[in-house]
Amino acid sequence: MHYGEIFAGVERVFKWPFAPLAKFKVGIYVVGSAANQFRNPVQFKIGVTSWDRIRNKWR
Repeated sequence: MHYGEIFAGVERVFKWPFAPLAKFKVGIYVVGSAANQFRNPVQFKIGVTSWDRIRNKWR
């Protein structure tokens, strides 16, 4: 099977109103794929990621 995909999207960071050090980001993406087995070339995806304060990076 051969598969490849490319995506583009936007992300926005939000802060929790009652915990100013906690934050998360929401992303909306358009994904295009090419494969020899599948027939769904364009998809929309949503991602949610939280901030890890201890490691100082997105999880």
